[in-house]
Amino acid sequence: QSAPEGVIDWIIGTAYREPGDELYGPLSAPPSLQRLQAFSIFNNLLFGKTNLRLCLRDPSTHSILGVANVKLPYNATPFTWLADEIKSLWAAGPVRALCLPRDVLKRAFFIGHIFEARHSETMRGERHYYVGQVAVHPEHQGRGVGSAILRAVNALADRDGLSCFLETSGERNAKIYEKSGYQRCHAFEPPVAVPGRPDLEPFMMPGGLIAMVRPVRKEVK
Repeated sequence: QSAPEGVIDWIIGTAYREPGDELYGPLSAPPSLQRLQAFSIFNNLLFGKTNLRLCLRDPSTHSILGVANVKLPYNATPFTWLADEIKSLWAAGPVRALCLPRDVLKRAFFIGHIFEARHSETMRGERHYYVGQVAVHPEHQGRGVGSAILRAVNALADRDGLSCFLETSGERNAKIYEKSGYQRCHAFEPPVAVPGRPDLEPFMMPGGLIAMVRPVRKEVK
């Protein structure tokens, strides 16, 4: 079984899992309506600032096998971060987002803050592609779908002469991106704790939180 993405799984927490389920592991039952709604809200909170969606479809059934949400071109500065946070909150639906448990919101904004700080520090105002999310349907994972989507993203970046930046969680995901030319630039080893909130469980996924960059590639003629 496929496990949910580590960061969003930690943000949502165990409240929307079946009793006995552990974070970072597979769901023992199909996700509940509440979990799907929470996922939708945080997907928009974290990735509402993207403006390009690349989809890979099955040529026979036309079903979506995988997707990438990308922001292009992007300048990582405090001003753009604030503007994008407002856009993301609007995309998530302010009322729906604020009705979620406060602990869940605290974890979400904490993760967004530490990643954005590393984002700005790494790119230093350089125009680039921000790869906000790459997701593959659970039934099609391990079949090269993610790699195919990344090749498309990388080809667009190479065409425009821009580097790429992304964040991920866990050693397995980081190695997948490394095979597509991404390099680790920052890492937060577990436990990653929310400051001032010892009551909240730290992020404990093996491999931790990882920021990665793919340098500009010159076009080969």
